[in-house]
Amino acid sequence: GDLRSRKVVMLFTDITQRKQTEESLRQSEERQRALITATSDLVFRMNADWSIMRRIYRKNDEFESGEVINNWTQKYIPAIEQDHVMETVKEAVKTKSAFQLEHQVIRSGGVLGWAFTRAIPIFDLEGKVLEWFGTVTDITERKKSEDALKESERRFRVMADTLPLAIWLSDSQGNVQLLNKWWLDYCGVPYEPNKTTAADIAAGIIHPEDAPKVMSAFEEAICTGVGFKVEQRNRAANGEYRWFLNQGEPYRDEQSGEIIG
Repeated sequence: GDLRSRKVVMLFTDITQRKQTEESLRQSEERQRALITATSDLVFRMNADWSIMRRIYRKNDEFESGEVINNWTQKYIPAIEQDHVMETVKEAVKTKSAFQLEHQVIRSGGVLGWAFTRAIPIFDLEGKVLEWFGTVTDITERKKSEDALKESERRFRVMADTLPLAIWLSDSQGNVQLLNKWWLDYCGVPYEPNKTTAADIAAGIIHPEDAPKVMSAFEEAICTGVGFKVEQRNRAANGEYRWFLNQGEPYRDEQSGEIIG
C-alpha cells in the first residue's frame, strides 16, 4: 500500500531494574573472581547444610567447581577434630552466620597439618541460605613456630624457677612480666603479670631508703638502653631486710633493635 498510510507501532519497556540487577550480579561475580585470583588458599563451596563440598579451581581463566565430595569431614578432618569442627559448622548453619576456625587438617599424603578456615553464607532474596563460600589457609608452619616458642618459654620458666636467684622480667614500660619462684618465695608477695609495675614492687618490697635510687637507675636504663647495677635492701616474707645486688640488662627486637624489655 501507500507508504504514507502505514503505521509503525513501537513499544518501550523500562528494563532499568533488570539492568541494575545484572550489573550487581556482574560486580558480585567480579569480586568473587578477584578473591579467588588473589588467594593461594583452597577455595570451596558448600551446600546449605554442609553435607556436600565442591572445591573451586581455575581453568582457562574461568572458575569451575570440581567433583562433589560427600565425605569431606573424613577426607580432610582428623577424627580428633571432627566434633569440634562440626559443632562450629552446626552453630553457623543454625544462626546463618559467617565463621572462622583454626583446626587440624589432613594434608596430601595423609600428613596432619593446621588450617584456618573462613566461611560465609550466600542468601537468596528471601533470606534463605543457598550455599556457603569459604577459604582454607595452611597455617602449619605458623603453628610449628608457635609451638616452638611455647616450648622455649616453658624451658625458660623451668630454668628460672630452678635457679637460686631472684629473677625478674619487665616490658620497656616497667610492667612486670615475670618474678620467678625463688623471688616469690622470698618476698611472699603475689603479682599480676603485665599489671604490677616495677614501682609497685619497689614500694612493697624495697627498703624505703633504697627505693628512689633503684627506680632512678631503672628509669635511666629504660631511657638510655644501658644496663644497670644497684645495691638494695629487699624485705623478706618474715619482715627482715637483706642486701641484694640488682642487675638489669635490656633485650631488643631482633629486627628493629628497639628495646622491648
